[in-house]
Amino acid sequence: VGPQERNVVMMFTIECGKHSPETSTTMEFCKGDDPLANSQKFAEDHGMTHSIDELNLMMWNTLAESNLLWAVSAAATAPTPELQERWVKSIEDKARGLIRDVGEEEEEDEEEAEEEDEEEIVGEG
Repeated sequence: VGPQERNVVMMFTIECGKHSPETSTTMEFCKGDDPLANSQKFAEDHGMTHSIDELNLMMWNTLAESNLLWAVSAAATAPTPELQERWVKSIEDKARGLIRDVGEEEEEDEEEAEEEDEEEIVGEG
């Protein structure tokens, strides 16, 4: 059954090499599908033991890493140009936020490491 026949409104590819034997998998959301049930089925089909929250986080992390591959796929299957634009914008915003959050975490880790070094020097004196 092809995407047109199944009335796919959203599709994205998860680069999941870290999480399953496949290097990438395509997940489809069809009109009327329950995204949670679909995610659960996807996890089961691929032998994943991740919870839905973990699976969603994995998807967003993948999105941030894969240069908005999902946004492009979703936009390509959006039913209207307005919806295409809205999907791409919201996903870009989400991905930018994730990338920024990751950057901030790395900076905090570096600052904490520097503070610990300073404490050791003071403690030895």
